[in-house]
Amino acid sequence: MDIRALKQQSPALYADLLLQGINAERQRVTAILNAAREYGAVEEAIIAVEGGLVLDNQTHDLLIAIGDANDVFQSALEREEANGYTNSQALGRPRVEEANRRYQKAVKRLEETIASRRSLT
Repeated sequence: MDIRALKQQSPALYADLLLQGINAERQRVTAILNAAREYGAVEEAIIAVEGGLVLDNQTHDLLIAIGDANDVFQSALEREEANGYTNSQALGRPRVEEANRRYQKAVKRLEETIASRRSLT
């Protein structure tokens, strides 16, 4: 039986299954976004949601790592700006560059996780 046949032959069951799917997806997205808000990684959580990830231990750890790396990057940038560097000058400073590389590496791990999980399906 395909979806059309189910919808025609049992509209109540079809509606119930559809609602269950909607609720499951809402829970998946909400769990990832709530964790991301806590760690300051909302933009990256959108990548995780779009990539179909669920909030398991690995995704949770990735969001923590991204949030931490972003915090370090922002702090390094602010410290250099407080020392009189413009934003663009600060981006070239060694501390800021290293913090940015750490952040980019964390985001890349998220993207690789999405790619590897997609290859399993």
